[in-house]
Amino acid sequence: GDLRVPAWAEEAAASAAGGGAKDPWVWFCAYHRELLESDEVSANLHHWIDLNFGACLAGDHAIANMNVPLKLCRAGDVPGLDR
Repeated sequence: GDLRVPAWAEEAAASAAGGGAKDPWVWFCAYHRELLESDEVSANLHHWIDLNFGACLAGDHAIANMNVPLKLCRAGDVPGLDR
């Protein structure tokens, strides 16, 4: 299927255009660009980098930041899962 913007984005785009026909894709991309370029993201981006690429991937830092995978099943608990 074709990629679509979420329903809330279509509604917000129409609302932003005063009920007119503003392109939801343009609105959606502009909205997220504004968020990504915000002062809040700039101030906290290093935390995200640490969680995904840095010191918080393993060990005590990962545990303290709740950045550890959950064991949802073990080998033998699910038929066909043997490792």
